[in-house]
Amino acid sequence: MDGDVDASRSGVFVWDSTISAKLHQIDAIDADGVGQGIFVAPRADKDGAWRRVHDGAIDPRWYGLEKGTGKLPDVWEKNRRAIQRAIDLIQLGAAQGYVSIPAGDYEFSGTIHQGYGVSYTTLVVKGAGRRYGSVPGSGTILWHRGSTHYQAWNMQGQRAPRLSHLSIRGSLYGAIYQTLFSPADKRLHEESYNVAPDRSDGGDGRYNPYAGVTIDAFAGDRPQASYPDVAYNRSLGAVPQYGKLFSSQMTLDDVDISGFIAGVCVQPCNADGNGDYLLLERCAVNYNKFAISVGNGQSRIVGARNSLFNGAFCALTNSRHGRQIGQFGGEFSTCEIGISVWLGEINLSFSTNLKFTGCKSESVWACFKTTGVGGSISFEACDLNFNWQLDPGLGVPPHMITGDGANVEFNRCSLRYATIFSSEARLLRFVGYGLLLAYSNMKPIGPWSIPSHQAFPAGVLAGGASNAPQEIRYRAHKLSPDRTKGIDAGWRSTDGADDFTLGRNDLSPFFQQHSQPRQTDYGPGQKTIVRPRWSKLLPKKRTHFELLERRLILTLPREIDDSLAMFDGFCPGDLLRCRETGTVFVCKSRVGAVLEYQQESNFRNSGGGCIEEIPNDGVWEFINCRVYQFCDGYVSVAAQAGSPHLRIDGGAFPSELAPADALLLCFESRAWLAQKPESIVASVDRENGLITMRGGARETVSGVITGFAISAPPPNS
Repeated sequence: MDGDVDASRSGVFVWDSTISAKLHQIDAIDADGVGQGIFVAPRADKDGAWRRVHDGAIDPRWYGLEKGTGKLPDVWEKNRRAIQRAIDLIQLGAAQGYVSIPAGDYEFSGTIHQGYGVSYTTLVVKGAGRRYGSVPGSGTILWHRGSTHYQAWNMQGQRAPRLSHLSIRGSLYGAIYQTLFSPADKRLHEESYNVAPDRSDGGDGRYNPYAGVTIDAFAGDRPQASYPDVAYNRSLGAVPQYGKLFSSQMTLDDVDISGFIAGVCVQPCNADGNGDYLLLERCAVNYNKFAISVGNGQSRIVGARNSLFNGAFCALTNSRHGRQIGQFGGEFSTCEIGISVWLGEINLSFSTNLKFTGCKSESVWACFKTTGVGGSISFEACDLNFNWQLDPGLGVPPHMITGDGANVEFNRCSLRYATIFSSEARLLRFVGYGLLLAYSNMKPIGPWSIPSHQAFPAGVLAGGASNAPQEIRYRAHKLSPDRTKGIDAGWRSTDGADDFTLGRNDLSPFFQQHSQPRQTDYGPGQKTIVRPRWSKLLPKKRTHFELLERRLILTLPREIDDSLAMFDGFCPGDLLRCRETGTVFVCKSRVGAVLEYQQESNFRNSGGGCIEEIPNDGVWEFINCRVYQFCDGYVSVAAQAGSPHLRIDGGAFPSELAPADALLLCFESRAWLAQKPESIVASVDRENGLITMRGGARETVSGVITGFAISAPPPNS
């Protein structure tokens, strides 16, 4: 036996005749010599025992806890029982205080139960501090060995329990770490993280995931695939394995959990009750498939402060374990979530309002996978770094936010290294001025010389493929009269709050300040960013397309007139989107009916190919990105039927108007010009306040409120 154990079992004992036989038998020695940590009784059936003098800290070494690694399985099991006996002493009422596990490395197997759930208790377990990786020094680290059918730690029937100042290391740390830095075909597929060798499901069972800390795993009816039976303290007699009491107000403080399928898993059981108000403070939940998984709808608020969640396929999820109806509904404040494929996977039908404040992500591939409708996700003053998209083995995802029911807001956030921020979100807000920093992550396909994100009308932001409204708030700029620079026009919103609405499914009207402008002849400042967007849908079966190494050649069913191409999205700089996958392309050139595109999302950086294959059936969406609306208001116009002349009869003459710009009214409910090409400005007579269009008006009108739009040149002109 470890000499440290022998020394720690000694102490000062005093005789106490008031100790009942029932009480001291809770601490009785078992067949393997584990017990008598606090009571030494001469007779099992008689009252009275020698009682250890202590300060309230129950030391598992009194029960034979053995320090060191490389031990045999019999020591693993004995260490589990030593820690469990220390906990049982308090939860079964034989002592008051808390469990204190001293500094050192301790191996154990099976599950340690902080509460059995047969009655409500409040238990506190402390270590000597969590360990930082393999750095030597103080700290308590518990190494989970043996079968991954067991979770390492479970809280059951607890009220305001606390687990603090220790590390729990699972057996999958190395395998998950290797997967996170493996080639894309492995790293981006979640099955690659199911690496528990002794389980057919790889450790990711719905009701029995291999987890570091579970909350209420033994509540409800026993599912078919469940955790192994609990070895209860013999003083409890016969106890059912499931149907246990729920916990509430759990706190993990300064705890490191790594090497599991789920770092922390709330109610991976077939029940839904309490398991609420979980708080992680100054924790590190790193290198698990999921950092936090919530299975129950009664979890209410799950949050974290000053914690790290790094190294995960998906950091947060509410739809994988237990009843798969988890509710986050809390706040993650000053936390880091990084080295992950996805920040989270949330079913919004069950989650309420998940908020991130002052958080940072580093080395992340994509943002959130969402399903359902109802809850919201907000980021405030966060710095999100998606530089995994620059990894040669990965590439750009089809969407940064999936799910057309998502309601997501970014307030004063920095978005870094997103080649394109493509989203299916139903409601996507960008509030306040933030940093949007993007880089092209591979050499441009010749003869393009401008990085791909600069050719986008929205810098790097693209709206969802669904035809749903999106709200975006942004800092607007308008062109100077000589069209050489941008002039700050203040804050604008696409929700109509400032009497300006872009319409349905609009791309974000945003140029980020820290890159070259899309139109190089506009000068160094931010450009006009308020513009309408029109799109045209075309079934894929009416086209022919070939995609090779991000180069798409698409042939239309017929040639398109130049003037029609301008409005329908067939010009260089316009976007093409596959509606089924959300894949975005940008047009490089058009010759007759043949268009050449560069793929800007859903691609791998090396070796080519799509992350999500583009189906042959479905719909193409051609998006016009060339027309930019003025910021200086609307005017009233008059026209005679059949005449191409417009006269301004109310409001200031649009001083920035020039040939090839467009009239906007024809795209409203009243199409009073004959054809789209005829809505293009042919000439401007400012002295006489006369505008000549390419076509005649369909009817005689006066006092009609309209606006005009700039026709922007292609990005490489």
